[in-house]
Amino acid sequence: MRALRGDVSGAPSCQARWPSPCPPLAFVVFYWSFGQDDRRGCTCLAPGEKYADDLTDDVFERRNDTNFGPVDDGVGSHAWVSASACAPNSWLT
Repeated sequence: MRALRGDVSGAPSCQARWPSPCPPLAFVVFYWSFGQDDRRGCTCLAPGEKYADDLTDDVFERRNDTNFGPVDDGVGSHAWVSASACAPNSWLT
């Protein structure tokens, strides 16, 4: 159920809603496929973002550092995760 493991230095901050550190499972990852398979692509949303207003300008990231999209109408499943489960380049805006 982990998504694109990587450095979390690019993770949006939780500080707007919670004191440090972020609570467990405060981030949500959206998968392109059903069954939470990050090999096919995923993207993450931080609690500080609250929502993504336009999914047509976001893409799914794959483990091999390629991407595809848009995310719009492409979400197959989701899961609550910690920030460390998301790669720096996988954040919705």
